[in-house]
Parts: sequence; structure tokens; C-alpha cells
Amino acid sequence: MRGGLDAVLTTAPKSANAVDEHVDIGYSRDELFSVGNHQFGPHLRPVERHLSTAAIINGVYAGTLQHAFGAAQLLRMKTRVGFDVPTIGEVIGHHVRQHPIPAIAFGKVETTVGIHPAGLLSCTAKGKFLSSGHDLCDDIVAMTPGELQLAADGLDHLAKGADRAPEVVASAREIAALMRRLASGIPKPSTEQWLPETEEADRNPAFDQPKNGLFQRDCQRALWALEHELATSVIVQPQAMDWDTHTDNLTGQRQNSTAFFSVFARFLDELAVRRNAHGTLASQTVVVVASEMGRLPRLNDQRGKDHFPELPVLMWGPRLRVGRSGLVAGAVGRRMESLPVDLATGLPSATGAIPTLDDIGASVFAAFGIEARQYGYMGRALPFLVEV
Repeated sequence: MRGGLDAVLTTAPKSANAVDEHVDIGYSRDELFSVGNHQFGPHLRPVERHLSTAAIINGVYAGTLQHAFGAAQLLRMKTRVGFDVPTIGEVIGHHVRQHPIPAIAFGKVETTVGIHPAGLLSCTAKGKFLSSGHDLCDDIVAMTPGELQLAADGLDHLAKGADRAPEVVASAREIAALMRRLASGIPKPSTEQWLPETEEADRNPAFDQPKNGLFQRDCQRALWALEHELATSVIVQPQAMDWDTHTDNLTGQRQNSTAFFSVFARFLDELAVRRNAHGTLASQTVVVVASEMGRLPRLNDQRGKDHFPELPVLMWGPRLRVGRSGLVAGAVGRRMESLPVDLATGLPSATGAIPTLDDIGASVFAAFGIEARQYGYMGRALPFLVEV
């Protein structure tokens, strides 16, 4: 979620007497709602029905105020990392080695984050991402079985070239394997209209697209890739949505979060009912929702909020310790700053530690039964979050 989800409006609401004077809350108390013993901010309302199965960690320390580097860190779930390091999805995909492509990316995933070329199905051949309209995935799903087989043969021939760079060879072979899988009779992704497109007033003029239009399409493609075992990991960055609300924070956060979570709730519905040979997608899929940074709690002179190095993370999936009414862990103080927590319970503790993005990464590995340190991850798998 590029730009930073505002925690006080979503995962960590506060009353006026629980924050310092300069912290902007932006809602009345009657706009809050509860699920089980947990209270949530108004901008999470569209996903209310799924919060009882969610694990939410507040105050995760990412340690950056820079978008591109923050995005690179987030997709690796690892801080202080270079752009040439594989994403966590690619690492898990190569570890599992069951699907044609380790990780596929849909949406406006920035070129600077360094995703392996085979996974970039929403960009042009030159790596320039499209804000709307036709993309590489459209070309692939439009091909006939015969065209897919012919293209796969051509890519295999390309990969045999003695002078090919290793990354070109790997990319060609993975795309060829994907094309052969599709040629075997895999249906095309759904184009069902889940929700009406957002109103003109809520559109992002920079993209000339409704905020939820392309996101619906990319969520359906993500389901398609998981259901038919085309990729182990799927990354979706919403196009036409931007939480980088330096001006009019309340309006921008409301518009983007409403559009996002309304579609995302349907995505979780579909995970619960769609199946493959291993059961429902929900029973085998770990879902992580996060932004590359948070939003500063203080309003600037344009009633916006600037960058903040701490953020909330929302997760769904098997092996997460969510209980019967979800899990809300981590803690933020009177200035929305991260506080230390007991790593066994996730509750505030003066002798505890602040969860970091590295810890989230190690916990995702643990959910797959993978030892994170073998891939250079030094975070702690969080006992309050995942079975370790």
C-alpha cells in the first residue's frame, strides 16, 4: 500500500485523552467499531467481517522514510537490504520449487525493487510499468494453446544461447514453463466485476482510472495464479491508489483505504471458497498487507501527514496465532511511537522488544516451516504471531 497506511485511522485507534495534543485522530468515537475484544478505526470497516481471523501487529519498525528503499525492504521483509536481493516471495518460491514461477507481481510494482524479470507480468518488455490499459499479462492470457507452446519453444531456444546472462536464462525458462502450464488447458483469469467502480470524485487523476478498477483485476489474477499453481508467491501493488497523503490526510486515507479494503474483503472471501488439489486457497496461503512506511501522527500545514518509520502489518493464513477474535499485538504510545512488547504475548512490556520488519519476515518463513537464517534473515520469528 504505497505511501503509508495511517494506523490511528485503522489498526490502532486512540481516544483524545490517550494521545499527546499534537496527534491528529480525525474521527468521532462513535465511528469506531469492535470485533471481539479489539477496537478498530473507521477506515477498516470494509474488511470488518475478516478481522476475527486477522493477525495485526502495530508499531512495526521499518526504519526508513524513503519510498523506493522502503518498498525494497517491504518486499524482502528485511531492513538494510540491497535492490539486488531476491524478494521474500522469490526465496520461498525457490525453496518450495513446485510452480513454474517463484513469484509473480501484478500492479504498479516499482522497477527499483529488483523483482526477478520472470515475475514482472504487469510491465512492458523494457520494464516501464503501465498505469492503465494493456500489459504483458494481457498478452499471455490472450494466446491460444498453440501460440503458447510455440512461444515456450522459442524461449527455451533463447535460454540455450551460450552468451546469455544467467538471469536471462532463468527468466526465459520460467516464462516458458508458465506458458506450457497455461497451454495444458488452464482457464483464463476471471474478469467479473466484483464492485462498482469508484465514483469520479474518488478517481486518481494521475492514472485516469477508478481507484478500485485495476485492483479488482489484479486480485482476480492473483487468485488465478494461486488456484492453478502458476506461482508460489504473488505480489499485488494497487494501481491508482496512493496513501502518501502529504495534503488532506483524512480524505486521501479514507478514499484509498475504502477502495482497497472493499476489494480486498472480496479477495479473502474468494480465498475461502476457491480450491486446488491441496484444499481451499485460504488453508494454504499466508497473506500480508502492509505499506513501506507509516504516516506521522502530526498534521502539517496542509492538513496532511508526512513520512513515519513505523507501520502496522495485517496478516491472514495458516499457522498464525489468531485465536477466536483475531490477534492485535504490538503497541504504540501517546505519540503513536512503537513501544516494546513481550515477544511471547505481543502485549506491552518494559523489558520486551519492538517488532521489526525483519521479525515479520522471519515469522513468514516460520509459517512455511523454513528456517529464516539459512537465507540470511536475522529477524526473530515472533512467538505471539506464529507457531515456532
